[in-house]
Amino acid sequence: MYCNILETNSSQWREILKVIKHDIYQLPEYVALEAKRTNTIPQAFLAVENDKIFFVSYLLRSCQNIINKYTQFLSPEQRKSRFATEAFDVISPYGYPGILLNEAAQRDSNFCNSALEKFRNSLQEQKICSGFFRLHPILNENWHQIFAPDTFLENGTTVSIDLTSTKEEIWNHTKSSHRNKINRSTKKFGLMATITKVSQEIDKFCQLYEETMARVIANDIYYSFNKKYFQQMAATIEDHLYLYLIKAPSEEIVSAGLYTECGGIVQAAFGGISNNFVKQSPSILEIDTVRWWAKEQVFNIFI
Repeated sequence: MYCNILETNSSQWREILKVIKHDIYQLPEYVALEAKRTNTIPQAFLAVENDKIFFVSYLLRSCQNIINKYTQFLSPEQRKSRFATEAFDVISPYGYPGILLNEAAQRDSNFCNSALEKFRNSLQEQKICSGFFRLHPILNENWHQIFAPDTFLENGTTVSIDLTSTKEEIWNHTKSSHRNKINRSTKKFGLMATITKVSQEIDKFCQLYEETMARVIANDIYYSFNKKYFQQMAATIEDHLYLYLIKAPSEEIVSAGLYTECGGIVQAAFGGISNNFVKQSPSILEIDTVRWWAKEQVFNIFI
């Protein structure tokens, strides 16, 4: 089995993505952007055997700040004896990167489990003490049929819309309360949806995002997604980004959502609602508009 650790500037990383189904989270530009935000080192592990491919991207993170916090009362000699080398852990980039497996690999559980073990060994060789990975709800939906029992922990559910369904089927599967809010948004409140480039309305988008984070008392991690981050995101992967806006009759932007698309998978990434329009639920109209647009573009699924 051939194994290798790849950097984001590796041509091999890009070549692998050309032959394996993936999402935005495995793009080297996205992983590099996440590394800047989190002050980590972006890497990917690749295992290949004949026609089978195993690929996982991750962020290498120093644990020194944690060590310093819990060893502050130890003497320098005690610290040195207990922590002779710097410790690291690995985490997934923000979102659902998961593990990429091509079709041949998915049919061979022995290869997948062997590749996962090679990946563990690779992390151990880099003095990495632990790893946390989020699977992809679509690309890894059959993980329990491939990997050994107890390899992963099922934790929560996601909701997705099958865009290959008919419009009637999609509408009929929409909650009646949501259908009412969608109709009320346009007929009673006169709200309108529009699509634009992130760069054209980034100031307003960031304002609504920050308003929303403050309103819901979000964790600090969500405040690290700031204007600088979104500007860098637009500069590096703009071809995969779509900004949907909901406007009031006065042309005021009352809701903004940043959506991604890659390999036919559309996802709601970030969003914000004006404090003055929370009761009107403009995000429901926004999501409704995006799903019809995504279906017209012949994309496959909306998460």
